[in-house]
Amino acid sequence: MTITVPIGNETSYDSFIVKLRNVIRHGLVVETILGIASRLGLDVSAYYLYREDPYDENFRPPVPDLKGIETKFIGPEEFEQIGQASGDRNAQEYLLDVYRRGMQCFGLFSEGEVIAYICVNSENPSFLGHEISMDPEEVYLFGIYTMRKWRGRNAATTMRYELTKKLAEMNKTKYCTIISYFNTPSIRHKAKSHPRRYQLYLHLGLFKMWERQWLLKSYGDQTT
Repeated sequence: MTITVPIGNETSYDSFIVKLRNVIRHGLVVETILGIASRLGLDVSAYYLYREDPYDENFRPPVPDLKGIETKFIGPEEFEQIGQASGDRNAQEYLLDVYRRGMQCFGLFSEGEVIAYICVNSENPSFLGHEISMDPEEVYLFGIYTMRKWRGRNAATTMRYELTKKLAEMNKTKYCTIISYFNTPSIRHKAKSHPRRYQLYLHLGLFKMWERQWLLKSYGDQTT
């Protein structure tokens, strides 16, 4: 899911230039082009399935540059705050849909302001028609997002650390995630936790009437 954050009182042209510059700077050109093609009916997706190491109670994340930290599972009231803070009502609707389908959302707050969130699916998830089989102690983590002004402060790492502690209390100690092959920033961030790059898939779809999925590569126990 892409969440758009408005940029001050800039004109549409200025806003477009800023967004374009960010796309190029973060290595998301191919990802953006494929997103446009998908909206036109042609879906071409290559993605990694990661399997992450079991919960390590001795791990400690870097100290975050944040004040008044609080974490908790969140619901509709916080989703409204997220929609207002991001300037994108689609973010609120997306999280409500996740919540209504029985999945959980977890948030990080700084002095009462929600600054990041992540979603959790404890059942066998489906991604682009790919049914992912999980162990009983495993969960699927997705939809992680940090508000723009809070990036670079170890917010996401801190949130994920606190979430894994909560999940361990629920006997959920293993994690899997999916990241687009072309999403360079997310792959770089994911490498910090040294997960196992488990499998690489290619998905093709046409106007939601035809789709096909191929396993391109299995990595075994290889870590990133």
